[in-house]
Amino acid sequence: MASSSSSSIHKSFKHEAKFIQKIVEELSLELRSISFNIDEKLVGMKSRVKEVVSSLGTGFDVLMIGIKGMGGGGKTTLARAVFDQISSQFEEMGRNIVRRSHPDKPQKHSRLWVGDEIEEILANDLGTKATRCIHTNYALKLHNVTKGLRKMKGLRFLSVLIEGRFHNLKSEKVSLDFPDALRYLSMKCYPFRSLPKTFQANNLVALVMAYSSIKQLWEGGGRKVFNKMRFLDLSHSRLRTLDLGLAPNLETLNLEGCNNLVELHMPIRCLKLISVDISHSRLRTLDLRLAPNLKTLILYACRYLVEFQMASICLNLKSL
Repeated sequence: MASSSSSSIHKSFKHEAKFIQKIVEELSLELRSISFNIDEKLVGMKSRVKEVVSSLGTGFDVLMIGIKGMGGGGKTTLARAVFDQISSQFEEMGRNIVRRSHPDKPQKHSRLWVGDEIEEILANDLGTKATRCIHTNYALKLHNVTKGLRKMKGLRFLSVLIEGRFHNLKSEKVSLDFPDALRYLSMKCYPFRSLPKTFQANNLVALVMAYSSIKQLWEGGGRKVFNKMRFLDLSHSRLRTLDLGLAPNLETLNLEGCNNLVELHMPIRCLKLISVDISHSRLRTLDLRLAPNLKTLILYACRYLVEFQMASICLNLKSL
């Protein structure tokens, strides 16, 4: 599984740990791009997998095992089979590493995933700069979330569910303080009509607010640009209008089930936009002439659409 670039990688990395990390990242990208259907009846595969797994052991030490041989000999298939067998251990191992330094103080952990712990930390305003990731499917109370994010200035990944749906808030003012370090923001059932003015979103790559009350992106009709945003999912929300000029580098747009959507404006060329889903919208006109690289376009149940325009040459379109 080695390549001619291995010598240059050795020169680029002075420390073995960094070298191993680079190899793991490159192999992960390769494995994700390949569809595997491993035949359990392959001759000798079971014994080979058992041998590699036993060589890896179960400790926390970093180990690297090379698999070499002629092309077509099943090296990649073997590596994938080993991965499938031991991957279930990775999650628990990662959690143990996170908890090791402060086993009884979750507010000091870099990653939080236990719903009760997250709720307690937010409710008691115990957040710190140490927290980098919060991920849970546990429904959180709105007042705890609005209170507890203020101190988490280093938070980069936030994926939560707000208790209830389509809250009847008396005030239109957004009372949430999202950390500006956020790269990924997913908040299902977001109860406000827009994002807060205080949120800079300079680092935001993905925004997911499905089943939310959001009607427009920015509070007060602001026009801050998401220069780094690649993925936007406002599906099944109350969105009425969207200006894609605010996300010039967008790749994937999901507005499925936005029954109130009446305007989708594209004032600039969106050359990176490859996937758009606006099914079940109330759009009457749709102009995608400035998105020539679309690969997927979903218009299912767009009953009100009467005018539709696309780029004259859209060679990459695979699904319509």
